[in-house]
Amino acid sequence: MSRPLVTVALFACEQQPFIDEAVAGALAQRYEPIEFLFCDDASTDGTADRIRAAADGARSDRAIRTQLATKREGLATRINEAVREARGELLVLMAGDDRSAPDRVERLMVRWQETGADALYSNATIIDEHGRAFGALADASHRPPAHWRDVVEGRRAMLGCAEAVSARLFQRFGPLPADVIAEDQVLSLRAMLLSSIAYVDAPLVAYRRHGGNVSPWREQLARLAWPDYVAALRRVSKMSLGTVRAWAGDLARAREMGLATDATDDDHQRLVRRAEAVAWEQSVLSAEGSFASRLAPAGRHRVSMAPEAWQRTALIAASPALARVVRQWRGRAR
Repeated sequence: MSRPLVTVALFACEQQPFIDEAVAGALAQRYEPIEFLFCDDASTDGTADRIRAAADGARSDRAIRTQLATKREGLATRINEAVREARGELLVLMAGDDRSAPDRVERLMVRWQETGADALYSNATIIDEHGRAFGALADASHRPPAHWRDVVEGRRAMLGCAEAVSARLFQRFGPLPADVIAEDQVLSLRAMLLSSIAYVDAPLVAYRRHGGNVSPWREQLARLAWPDYVAALRRVSKMSLGTVRAWAGDLARAREMGLATDATDDDHQRLVRRAEAVAWEQSVLSAEGSFASRLAPAGRHRVSMAPEAWQRTALIAASPALARVVRQWRGRAR
C-alpha cells in the first residue's frame, strides 16, 4: 500500500513556555513522507522566535515551512492559510502547548487507510503546565460520532487536541468561517456529513491544561470569582456562536451537494434559530460583564456579592439567560 504525504500543521499563539516541546514532538514523528507547517498567530511573547529557531535548527532533510503572522486574526484564519499551502492528503493538527507521541502520525495514517474516514483522532493524556500527567482525556466508553446529529446535538465529537482531517473536507466545504474558534466541532460535522470519523483508542497526545487554554474547563470555572466567571462564559458563548453558525452553513452546503439526505429544512432552521439565541445570550453576557466589573471592586472578589446585586437589577429580571448564569455560578463546584 502506498504511503501518502502527510502535512503536520502546528498552531501557536502566546505559548512561549511550551512551544519548544510542541515543535520537538512534531519533528520527532517517525512517519514518512511528511511535511511541516509551523504557524503563529502574531504572538508577542517570543513564541514566533522560538518557532523560527527550531525550524532553522532542524534536520536538513525535514520539509519545514513557517507561517508567522504579524496581525492576529484567529485560529480559523491560520488553519485556512495552512490548508492552502499544505500538500498532504491528510492534515494532522497540533497545538503549540501540547506534545505529540513520536508514533502519532504513523498510527493515525494506519487507521485512516483502514477506514477511509475524512477525520480521525486519538485519545490523549491530560498534563498540567509542568508536564505532570492526570489520566486520560476520554474514558474507556468513549466512541466517535455515529451520525451527524451526534455532533450538533452535543453527544459526540472529535477531541480537538488529537485531531486529523483529510484535505477533502476543505475542498468540498471551503475554508472555515473567520469567527470559528472550536474548529474541532466544525470539522467533526463536516466529516460526518461527508463520510465518517475514526478513533484510535490510545493516548497519542499529551494535552496540556493551563491558565491560557482557549476554552475554560469545569475545574477552572469552579475557582473563578463572579466577574471572571462571567468573562469565561462570554468566551464560551463566543465559541458557541461561531460553531453553530458554521454548522448551519455546512448543513445547507451538504444538502446542496446531495449529502445528509436525512436532513430536513427543520434541521437547518433549528440551527439558525439556535445561532440567534446564542447571539442574544452573548449580548446579555457582554452587558452583564461590564456591570459585574463595577459591582465587584478591585481586590474584593467576594463570591456572594456580585450575584446578589445583579438580582436586584431590571436586566436580570427580564433576561432568562442572565438568570441562568447566576444559577450556574451559585451551583458550581466549591
